[in-house]
Amino acid sequence: MAVQRLVQSFFAFFFLLCSFSNQAQEIHFSDSLKSYNKIRLFTDAKGMNKLTIWGGVNVATGLGGMLLSKDEQFQYFSGMNLAWGAVNSTIGLLVMQKLKRQSLSPYDGRKYYLDYKTGKKAYVINIGLDGVYMLSGALMMAHSKNDLTHENMWQGFGKSVIIQGIFLLVFDNVMYYSHDKYNRKWLRILSEMEFTGNGIGIPIK
Repeated sequence: MAVQRLVQSFFAFFFLLCSFSNQAQEIHFSDSLKSYNKIRLFTDAKGMNKLTIWGGVNVATGLGGMLLSKDEQFQYFSGMNLAWGAVNSTIGLLVMQKLKRQSLSPYDGRKYYLDYKTGKKAYVINIGLDGVYMLSGALMMAHSKNDLTHENMWQGFGKSVIIQGIFLLVFDNVMYYSHDKYNRKWLRILSEMEFTGNGIGIPIK
């Protein structure tokens, strides 16, 4: 009887250790995903804060230029800056609200990673659009030579669009690479996980 109890105690202790091991593994991976998700949210929030400030500066200076300047071309330049500033500030504020909601959402490792990938793809798309903006600005300035009646308008608009495109190109590249430097860490964690229909499952090895 004593031997039987000893064997039973041994197996009970063994299964208890396995249980602790699996729990520790789950806690480790969960904490890592939470940490990287917090980094993603913080990076995006910091970037959107800068975008909102840039937009606000453009709204203020654009409005001032339109009202105070007597240079027609600069008035058009200021007006376009004001429009871009309003759009950028709105985007920045809306994204920050979205990030706030994401930060309050319950733990979901699979969604964390999908949000990370979606964010990176969005910055890649934006980088392409930034090139289109700059090209559009250059075409506006070139068109001004063929439309002398509205030359100041095309010149002012073109210069503004090019400047906004340059800023956004730098901004989107910085944001993309700020996230991309964590790509290997995400993949390293995910290599130890498997996706199931109900979310992320951690395989027991």
